Amino acid sequence: MMKRIGSIITRMVFAWIIIFPQYAIGQNADQGSVQTVIHLLSYVSMDYVMAVENGNVIDKQEYEEQIEFARQAYELVNEGQFLGENKKKVLDQLTTLRNLINKKSTSAEISSIADAIRHDIIRITGVANHYIWLIA
Repeated sequence: MMKRIGSIITRMVFAWIIIFPQYAIGQNADQGSVQTVIHLLSYVSMDYVMAVENGNVIDKQEYEEQIEFARQAYELVNEGQFLGENKKKVLDQLTTLRNLINKKSTSAEISSIADAIRHDIIRITGVANHYIWLIA
C-alpha cells in the first residue's frame, strides 16, 4: 500500500514538472526543461524494471508511462537550446532509448542508456540535479 502511494505521489510530481518545467526550479524554461529531462530519465532508469520482464510487458500502465516519459524527454531536448552543439548526439541517444523500450529490451539495457544520457546532460549543461530526492 505504501509503495503504491509513493508511486502515485511520484507520478503527480512528475506530471507537475512536465507541465510546468520552468517552475520546477524557479528559473528559466530551458533550465526547467533540463531538470525535467533529468527526472524523466531517472524515472525510466529506475521503474522500467516494473514494466517489462524477459521481453514481456508485466504492467501495461507502467510500460506506457515508460514510452511516454522517453517521448517527453526527446521532445524537451528537441525543443530546447540547452545542449548546444551536443543536441543531435543526445537526440540520437534518446532515439536509441525509445527504440529499446519499444523492443521491450532488458531493464539493465534501459537503465544503462538512460543513466548515460542523464549523466551526459548533467555534464554538458552543468545543471546540478537538486531534485533527485523526489525520485530516489
